[in-house]
Amino acid sequence: MRSIRHIFFALMGFILVLGVLTIFANIRSEALSKDINIIYEKRYEQYALATELKNSSELLTQFARNYAVTSNNRWRYLFENVKAVRDGQLPLPESFNFDYWAQLSDPNYEVQAPDIPIRPDFPSLLSRMRDSGVSEAQMSFLTQALSRSQELISIEQEAMNLIQGKKRTARGIERVIPDPELARQMLFGPEYIHAKNKIMGPIGAFYDAIEKSSHAELDRLVQQRANMDGVAISMAFLLIVTVGMSTVLLWYRFLKPLDNIRRVIVSKVRDKQFEFKLDVESQGELKDLAAAQNEVLAEIAQRFEFSRQIKAFSDLIRGCSDTKDLGLQVANFYSQRLELPYVAIYVLRGERLKLVGGVGVDEKTEEMDVEAVSFHRTIMLTKEFLRIRNDKDKFALTLPAGKLMLEEMYFMPLIVNNDMVGVLELGSVRTFSDKEIDWLLEAQEDLAVGIQLTINAELQLEAEHRVSEQLKLNQQIINAIPNPTYFRNTEGYYIGVNDAFTDFLGLFYVDVMDKTPSELFTEDVATMFDEKEKTLLENPGSSVYEIELPNANGDVRILTVYEATYYGGDGEPLGVVGMFVDVTTQKRLESDLIAAKDQATEASKAKGEFLANMSHEIRTPMNAILGMSHLALLTDLNDKQRNYVGNIEKAGKSLLGIINDILDFSKIEAGKLSVEHIGFRFSEVLDNISNIISVKAKEKELELIFDIDPDLPDDLVGDPLRLGQIIINLTGNSVKFTDSGEIIIRARKVTECDEIVEVQFDIQDSGIGMSDEQLGRLFQSFSQADGSITRKYGGTGLGLTISKSFVELMGGRIWVASEPGKGSTFSFTIRCGRSESSIKEQVAKATVLNDKRVLVVDDNQASRDIMYALLDNLNLRVAAVSNGEEAVFEVQSADQSNDGFDVVVMDWKMPGINGDEATMQIHELQINKMPKVILASAYGEDAGLIGDDVQNLFDASLVKPINPSSLFDALMGAFGKEELKLLNSRDVHQDVSEEIDFTGVKILLVEDNMINQEVAKGILEQFDPVIEVADNGQIALDMVQEQHFDIVLMDMQMPVMDGVTATKKIREIESLAGLPIVAMTANAMERDVKQCKEAGMNDHVSKPIDVDELLTTIQRWTTASKEVVKSSVVLNVQKVQDEIDVQIADIDPLVLDANEGINRIGGNSKAYWKVMGAFTDTKLAVIDKIRQALADENREDVEMFAHSLKGAAANVSAKGLAVLAGNLEDQASTDLKMDASLMDKIEACLKQIKTYIPGEKEEEAKPVEAGFAGYTPREFRIELEQLKILLNNFDTQAVDFITGIKQSSKSMDVNLEPVEDAIRKFEYEIAAKKLEAVIETLGVDEEENTPTLF
Repeated sequence: MRSIRHIFFALMGFILVLGVLTIFANIRSEALSKDINIIYEKRYEQYALATELKNSSELLTQFARNYAVTSNNRWRYLFENVKAVRDGQLPLPESFNFDYWAQLSDPNYEVQAPDIPIRPDFPSLLSRMRDSGVSEAQMSFLTQALSRSQELISIEQEAMNLIQGKKRTARGIERVIPDPELARQMLFGPEYIHAKNKIMGPIGAFYDAIEKSSHAELDRLVQQRANMDGVAISMAFLLIVTVGMSTVLLWYRFLKPLDNIRRVIVSKVRDKQFEFKLDVESQGELKDLAAAQNEVLAEIAQRFEFSRQIKAFSDLIRGCSDTKDLGLQVANFYSQRLELPYVAIYVLRGERLKLVGGVGVDEKTEEMDVEAVSFHRTIMLTKEFLRIRNDKDKFALTLPAGKLMLEEMYFMPLIVNNDMVGVLELGSVRTFSDKEIDWLLEAQEDLAVGIQLTINAELQLEAEHRVSEQLKLNQQIINAIPNPTYFRNTEGYYIGVNDAFTDFLGLFYVDVMDKTPSELFTEDVATMFDEKEKTLLENPGSSVYEIELPNANGDVRILTVYEATYYGGDGEPLGVVGMFVDVTTQKRLESDLIAAKDQATEASKAKGEFLANMSHEIRTPMNAILGMSHLALLTDLNDKQRNYVGNIEKAGKSLLGIINDILDFSKIEAGKLSVEHIGFRFSEVLDNISNIISVKAKEKELELIFDIDPDLPDDLVGDPLRLGQIIINLTGNSVKFTDSGEIIIRARKVTECDEIVEVQFDIQDSGIGMSDEQLGRLFQSFSQADGSITRKYGGTGLGLTISKSFVELMGGRIWVASEPGKGSTFSFTIRCGRSESSIKEQVAKATVLNDKRVLVVDDNQASRDIMYALLDNLNLRVAAVSNGEEAVFEVQSADQSNDGFDVVVMDWKMPGINGDEATMQIHELQINKMPKVILASAYGEDAGLIGDDVQNLFDASLVKPINPSSLFDALMGAFGKEELKLLNSRDVHQDVSEEIDFTGVKILLVEDNMINQEVAKGILEQFDPVIEVADNGQIALDMVQEQHFDIVLMDMQMPVMDGVTATKKIREIESLAGLPIVAMTANAMERDVKQCKEAGMNDHVSKPIDVDELLTTIQRWTTASKEVVKSSVVLNVQKVQDEIDVQIADIDPLVLDANEGINRIGGNSKAYWKVMGAFTDTKLAVIDKIRQALADENREDVEMFAHSLKGAAANVSAKGLAVLAGNLEDQASTDLKMDASLMDKIEACLKQIKTYIPGEKEEEAKPVEAGFAGYTPREFRIELEQLKILLNNFDTQAVDFITGIKQSSKSMDVNLEPVEDAIRKFEYEIAAKKLEAVIETLGVDEEENTPTLF
């Protein structure tokens, strides 16, 4: 084997050497071939240069002779180009070759004189010859030829010069007579030919020298290349021979034996023969490999046997039904397989090992404690194989024939997933081989897994048995449920029901199981079941719904179905469990209860509406009673009359208080009572309480005491009105039930955090007190301590109820402590916010007023001291002087000391110079810091005593007497910090006696009801505004885009487009976003006001229209001028009294309150009665149409008519008619039945009102002023033009105007009846068109030349 290997390696080395030598010989041959090619190329180049020399000489001769014959410069230029290229004066042409100059000789080719540079730097023919590697000896031949050629060139140049008339002498070029004949003789003569032949001799010698030198070198190189080719061929042959020998050797000694081994192994394995051996001797050099392969095959055979045994063992284990069977089978297998006399298998159950099978074991020991035997305890702790040899005959088996001594004991732990499941004990009379030990360890895991699987199977059987028992128990429990119960799977099939379910349906259990709802119930019920189940499966949870199902007796029952999703072990829904609950009886009871509740709700609603309506209806005449009694007390009355009117006012106020309590209580019950959150001063609330209560307390000689916590802030945020109402209610009760002593009002700060203050109030009296029984009845509606108190002291019993509600709305509680005969203490708490004013003052002190210096100028010592103290309290640096001269001096001195004043508070009237004069002198000073000057005056800006020129001198002003808040605001105003003022958000209340001049204010009145249009215009016309009227929201929307209006008065309900929609559309227009819009509607409920605000309206005025409220609202949202004159109501009282020409006392005020109506239209009684005439005519005209709409249940038309009638009737003070219209509107706007008798009542009421209207005949019968002879044409035309203006402005004065024109134009041949008829129908646009036609018929009065008014 080794010798063959050496031979093989030697052959491989020899092959490597031969390969290297072959490669070297080829490389050397290639190099020699390159050298030969170089010599050939070099010789070619040298031949080419010699040829170029020869050809150039020929070309020069040719070009010179041609020139001599033709005298054409073309040939001379070619001659000079050839010579310049050969001498290196010009570069070689790019495409230069042997026939290059011949191509240039073509007559068609243009040739120019050569442009030879001054210093040419190009290779000449001689330099190129030297660069080609020509030796010096060879170069001498070329040099000689070139020299002779130059001599020939000299002859040629001389001949060409003669042709040109030039001759070169020692003095240079001279002009001679051209002699072409001589030139030709020189170029064609024998001397020239002889000289030319002498050039060819050196060139031929050069050729011979080149041939000799290169031939010898070429022969040498060719010979060397042939030698190298022979060496390469020889090496290649030897290489082929050596490779062949190596291949034969490799095949017979290695490859063939290896193939034999492969074929034998594949054949045996294919035939499943694993126990075989290879013939080692026949394997050549692979004997060792064959021997090793035999050992591998033997091991594989053992492994197959090992695996077979393991498989047989595994099959044995899998076939066991329980642990005892497994123990018996395994013990017998081990005993037979390994010839073991002792085998024991223990299974771990809890903390004890239980013997489940064995051979040669003690049957009495079936269980043992794990901790009892040291061997087993060690195995359980270490979980490792334990092998113990028999020492001193400790291990022996007792047999009938004697004792059998054991050689070794084996303890093997049986482990699954690192958990002990048992122990295997083996006792052997011999020592196990390593392979047997391996087999035991291999089988150990299978045995452990088999035991675990068997245990699991036993546990599963036990669990299945328990589950079976549990299912039986569950079914019994489900059957015990009295309500029908069921289970459905995800496919909707019933998989379980109880007896109650089958009894309800009248079916057997098998009739329900594996059925779907569609097979048991009607289609609608089944569909509901399926949809509910689908929803529960998609969104697991529970659901409750109701269905109606007939039971087994056919009775339809109302069932509440409770269903829920039930889940599997993996958390996925498996189906739905449900239950039927029969709620038929309950539903019937609920229906009865709902009906009762609805009745109670309707009764409560009716009560609330009655309270609200009655309080509203009573409040209207009460306002008149209180207002007229107040006005009456302002007139001259005797003592008896003053006593009567005073008692009327007191009784009215008492009644108004009761009405207010009833209205608040109705709001409380309706849940619509709310409180405000605004800034207020607690001291002002106490002042108001003192003003109200102190009078009552003094009447009973009671002492009213305020005990206020000094730590309680004065500036708070809350509802001062409701807070005052609570304290007044409680204090009023204390005054009522206290005959002597005192009443104390206490206020204490309880807590304060995060700008929230909790305040406790105590109202303590020394009155009659109350018992515990009486205390229990407090805070209940319409309740007092007892009936006797009600009779003795009076009252509604609502005060405490209302107070309790207010307190709770303000986040507090109310309670009372009382003792009969000693008095009562009512206590309550509220939560308030801290007002922004105190925060503003702190900010101002830290920023604006920080380190500011102030000078007080006032001649009054007391006023000066008070001002000084107030400013010092603001942490300002204060100085004071008593007159204007000192002020000027002090300002100048302070500035010179670089500590100038920031503010001067200047009194106006002082001795010496006044405040305005002192201020002007200060402004004239040349100082660095000019102070702000605040005027302190006892008159005020609006008194008119201080002119604008004086007022403009000052930065701010103060009105005496001065309080801290006004002083602080004046300082903030002087420094331009308006946002920090304490009082900048408070309204300034105007005197009710003020009238607003609306001159220049353009108002758009949006109202569909003509009567309401006339009422509103009658109220406003006396204040001189410009009024435009729109009949609905769409017209208003168009008009506000075409014209500019200062304010829009918008009705809510109108045809085509209502007020809310119109407002929203106006607000969508960017340019109209700031246009003030005020709602005018008869619906004054809170929801209507909220709807107006949400639509974008700025304010709200209720119908019937209150004149002062309307004027104040217009003033608030426009820039109307303010002049102190008498109010519109007072202004027109006399006018009303003068113009009333009917007996109003005969009119039933419940039907028509003519006095109030005339006041609403500004006191114009004639206009009022004209409006009433048009009102009744238009409404009576549509009565029949509305009756038909009511019969056709056309609620929309009825509601629109009723709403329009209600608003118009209220505006003209037809109160009874407004109530009837309101009732009809309520019926039409809800599902209530519309009462047809209401239309009869409305018609009767309208006819009754019509009887109150003065007849037109009486009006026409009035005598005309004496002396009036009628209109002239010019005057008549002017009157008509003025009427046209009124019509274009929709002015109701047109009614009076047309009547006057008719009476005064009887002599004119003009028919104004169509115009008057249209005006009386309030069709102003139609009337204007008809009037325009009348004016056109009049023509133009040329004589008087009257200009038109337009």
